[in-house]
Amino acid sequence: MSYRLVKGEYAAIGRQPDGDSVRFRPDNEDLLKNFQQGDAEITKSGATQGTCQLRFEGVDALELHYLTPADHQEINAARRARDFLLFDLLNYEDVQFNTNETVTSSVPPAIQGYILTNGLDNAQNRRPVSFLFTGSTGRPDGSNVFVEPPMLSDTVNARLLSAGEAYPLFYNNLPAVLRDFLTDLAAQARSDDLGLWPADKSLEGIEANAKDDLQEYVFFPKLYRRLKDYFQRTGADSLSGFDSWVRADPINRDDPVWIDPLRELRHLHSTYKVSNSNIKMLFRPEELVFQSVGSLVAAPATPISVRDCPPSHPVKGNQSRIYHDVDSPYYDTTHPEVCFASAAAAEAAGYRPPTL
Repeated sequence: MSYRLVKGEYAAIGRQPDGDSVRFRPDNEDLLKNFQQGDAEITKSGATQGTCQLRFEGVDALELHYLTPADHQEINAARRARDFLLFDLLNYEDVQFNTNETVTSSVPPAIQGYILTNGLDNAQNRRPVSFLFTGSTGRPDGSNVFVEPPMLSDTVNARLLSAGEAYPLFYNNLPAVLRDFLTDLAAQARSDDLGLWPADKSLEGIEANAKDDLQEYVFFPKLYRRLKDYFQRTGADSLSGFDSWVRADPINRDDPVWIDPLRELRHLHSTYKVSNSNIKMLFRPEELVFQSVGSLVAAPATPISVRDCPPSHPVKGNQSRIYHDVDSPYYDTTHPEVCFASAAAAEAAGYRPPTL
């Protein structure tokens, strides 16, 4: 997939970075405009003037200040991920924070780098979804770059996963070949007990009857955010209403998600289990591919019979991860395991055409 290269610098002063958030000041603001979702939101005044918040592609670090400085996951692990990002990956020499975790000064004031981005996270937040690099590149600013897996090795994103300082978090606009590369990095870090993985409670489960209970644990941040919102917005004192609260909003709470071990498109409520005060994930993070709202029409669909796909998703995918469109000589005899809206959608999910 082609990504847009944007040169600039990373800036931390005046903000509250965590393990997967930092602001970026592009050399040319016009290069962060005219995406499908609009223009990136660039601050026009103050200490962060000329910068935008980035969303790191493929990773999700522990929350250090989700809504306020009091809203965080296990504080030591969250701070360790932030410091790893700032000092080990972005190469700051010194960073000073106030009591609210806001950066008051840094040496140097900014770090040269560039990003590869193919769009914004959504039309509300307008954060460029990016792979982050430090240093310089000989490629022209604004050029289109076809990204292949080996190119990711030097990214901040990949290095966070390799060190075990972030969870993998995938959306369906990330090409399958890049997703597989990042999955391998996360799996190796887990196998080696690096970073957050020895303390991870995602599959074991956590005990929570109030929002403050969430601060004790290292677990999948996307689930943390749903739980935090549930306790905050409902005032609940137990998990008994969490599942119904999630299901009440099938887009903004009950995210559509492709569950790879099941080979099915479901919703967030299918990825966890609540038992009294315990909640646990049923799948590893890398086994989930969340669907961006604007691309749901291109998401996989379930066959409507043994041989047939729905008219909206006519391309058949079989258990060998081969797809057959209507022009395939094997189309009529193929028993689909999953259906796609197009051949391009099938390839993005990791399927290949038949050998003829």
